[in-house]
Amino acid sequence: MSIHPFPITSEHTLAIIRQAVECGNVLIPNPPNGGEWYNLMSRRQVDLCLKTGDLVEEPRVDAHGHIRCVLERFGAGLAVRVHVALMKHEESWGIVVIEVENRL
Repeated sequence: MSIHPFPITSEHTLAIIRQAVECGNVLIPNPPNGGEWYNLMSRRQVDLCLKTGDLVEEPRVDAHGHIRCVLERFGAGLAVRVHVALMKHEESWGIVVIEVENRL
């Protein structure tokens, strides 16, 4: 017998993301390839994408048990797309930004 987790809805995922951003539980590590994404966009653009962006890929659970999704926000002629992983920490949620890309 195997146990399958309940699928998480898009609305619930957005609510978790908005709450984590308001609490300041966002970690943006340096890119693994040594590049610097902040040469192309600012931390503010990433924060605004997390606060007001739309989900462009449905949330899914990865092999580590984290919820992954992609948000996108268009502003100032630039579409910012942010790939995130949501992790549960005791009573609150945290966001780890995996990848940031811009689409002109």
